Amino acid sequence: MSKSATEKILLSYPDHIPVVVKNRNELNAEDMRFLVPRSSTVATILRNIRGRLKMTSTESIFLYFDQFLLPVHQSIEEIYARHHDRKDLRLYLQFAKENTFG
Repeated sequence: MSKSATEKILLSYPDHIPVVVKNRNELNAEDMRFLVPRSSTVATILRNIRGRLKMTSTESIFLYFDQFLLPVHQSIEEIYARHHDRKDLRLYLQFAKENTFG
């Protein structure tokens, strides 16, 4: 998606942020794309990812920007302001699944 296409999305939905989430564990996995309200937190995106992946209660996921683990209480607007891609205006994040509780 080009910068102009993202600009159109931002004009149409000024209270939302375009987010692309990649799976760190599977290189060939399809990217997940979200249009997230600016007031959302990392926890909101994690909940959306869990829903799309139909995860079990024994699996956990963690959200990263580059090599940095994002705290669940941090707002997406704050992360976007610091880390969005300047070329296409989208925020790129990665997630990793981990097995927990056995």
